[in-house]
Amino acid sequence: MATDPWTEFWEGHGQPAGPLFLQPGESPSRPSEPARIRFEDVWPYAYDGPLARYRGKVVPFELARPGDEQVAVLGRFGGPAGARAAEPEVPAALDDLAGFPSVMSVVASSTIMLRRPLPAIRELLVVSGSAPDDETLTNLPNLERLSLGRAAQGSRKVDLRLLAAMPLRDLRFRAWHVSTIEPLSTFAKLERLRIEETTFESIAPVASCTALRWLAIGYWKGVSSLGRLTELERAEITEATFSDLRPLRGWTRLRSLQLTGRRLRSLTGIESMTGLQDLFLFSAGVDDLGPLGGVSLSRLRVDIPPKGFELDGLAELGSLRSLVLRLGDGPVPSLRPLAGLDALEELAVMGQVLDRDLGPLLGLQHLRRLRLIGDFGPGEAELRRRLPETLIEIVHPPRPSGAPGFAIGPVQVTALPEAAGWTIFADLAGELGVADNLAAEARIHHAIAQQNGVLLDRLEFDSEPERLSIFGQAEADLRAAAEIVARLIEPTRSSS
Repeated sequence: MATDPWTEFWEGHGQPAGPLFLQPGESPSRPSEPARIRFEDVWPYAYDGPLARYRGKVVPFELARPGDEQVAVLGRFGGPAGARAAEPEVPAALDDLAGFPSVMSVVASSTIMLRRPLPAIRELLVVSGSAPDDETLTNLPNLERLSLGRAAQGSRKVDLRLLAAMPLRDLRFRAWHVSTIEPLSTFAKLERLRIEETTFESIAPVASCTALRWLAIGYWKGVSSLGRLTELERAEITEATFSDLRPLRGWTRLRSLQLTGRRLRSLTGIESMTGLQDLFLFSAGVDDLGPLGGVSLSRLRVDIPPKGFELDGLAELGSLRSLVLRLGDGPVPSLRPLAGLDALEELAVMGQVLDRDLGPLLGLQHLRRLRLIGDFGPGEAELRRRLPETLIEIVHPPRPSGAPGFAIGPVQVTALPEAAGWTIFADLAGELGVADNLAAEARIHHAIAQQNGVLLDRLEFDSEPERLSIFGQAEADLRAAAEIVARLIEPTRSSS
């Protein structure tokens, strides 16, 4: 059976695989003050790491009492820490929940099974484990919210036709959970839909879900057909397949938009999205922000823009309250276009500013937090003097000591002054195809643990979202780490 890489990582380190798992020998216990996991909690992610705050706070289904509204099916590891259970997973039978009509929601970190109807259940949030079998889904006729979690590729598939008769309003799944998305054309009441990955067919059936308010999709054909979804308020499109936003001009009610992919070259068409408040461009091909001049944005984030990216278009965005720029290896000439953004409360420019001039920021009196990378000389002290109420964080890159640094492919290793050690200090999120360098660190940590656990013990990780930081005393250790990182990057570069 396929195993999720996050589960492999945590099992291999003898640590909890997630907040909804029991460790070997641990018995389920009832919390004194139960908490409720909601669909919004699992919307962004298909794994249970983000649910850490709910550890020990959800009622195990075995300990349900009258009046409970939500129960959890906790996952379990059957052997010693780091070992997988020798026996195949036995699905948890939920038929006894028929005696607790108050239970409306089930959260599962293990495979479930149901052989009698449970019409009271309105919500099923599968965090881990295989998707329910057909009979189980058929016995949940009144589901309004369904999340199919993180089951690995090759696991059981769900026939979406079984869900069509349900009053579903919220649905999330990975594309490999289904053979086709064609039945979605009949889901007229659906309001929130997230599909991770892709089946490489056309997304056109989703255009019939005209009640959608939230939509998150990956790489699909036919995205231009989605312009008919005029009720959308929030949209995320990964690896966009269109060159500009003109096909989506019908999204006039949109408030939040996230776009990734170098195929997107222009923001033309965004001027029709007059209610847009939040925009996030991740590794997009857009180098001109000029079309944003007709939109009253409050928050803008741009990560890993293309070479030639210009800040000039920002000068017209006087409504901005938050601006985050993660420039990767592409510098900007100056911060001068930011001088008139008087409403800014948060500003982060994580990348090289060629003129090293902080003067344009001195008049931003509403600024409450500022993050920069670089050496700005005497201007840093003046900035702190002029903006005493602002939390200012300036990361100074390590300076080479004269000892030889070296590169392994795209990974640069630098010697620290006075033989203090060696470091990888760089923005590699874009190279690894992940959202930020905390995610990059997790992936690298996992890879090193699998390939060289002894090496892992000799390294220190201290990354921030904007920069990956790996430190070690020995040159050989950083060379070995850089080789592993370079191998992780190679497939990402090959597919771009």
